[in-house]
Amino acid sequence: MKKFIDLGAKGVNGFIFDTTGYEVYKIDPLLERGDRIINEAAWVFDGELEFTKCDREISSTHIREKRDWGKGEIIKVKCFNFPKWLEQFKDEYVVVKMNIEGAEIELLENMIETEKIKLIKELYVEWHSGKIAGMPGGYDERRIEICNKLNQLGIAWQKTGR
Repeated sequence: MKKFIDLGAKGVNGFIFDTTGYEVYKIDPLLERGDRIINEAAWVFDGELEFTKCDREISSTHIREKRDWGKGEIIKVKCFNFPKWLEQFKDEYVVVKMNIEGAEIELLENMIETEKIKLIKELYVEWHSGKIAGMPGGYDERRIEICNKLNQLGIAWQKTGR
């Protein structure tokens, strides 16, 4: 069965994808646990992260360089090694929607470096260029490098959101 994995599932950005025929997984630390709902942050290791839970929960993040960091309640959330978790679907057709408020940079860099990105057949990512300042290496510079590598690897990807 095809898999649709929604990273940052609590946020709504106008992204529409017909999930008919897909097994859907929703991943967001602010969701309540349920069937195929993981209420943890998708990250590059298993553990915990400090997380700003904003009043507008769609901007909640663990990326300190994001302009919304510290504007809400700071909580601890569990995180899990998303690239490792994704391995269970190595023989499946996997589509990932990623709207994770700045964390997309480190997660995608890790997935490219470890070649786990090749487990994804289609990637829809919302970039947060205008919301990140002072990220080491520069957010936009790293984003451009990621886009170039995705293209070189032949990964089908599209920008979503604004």
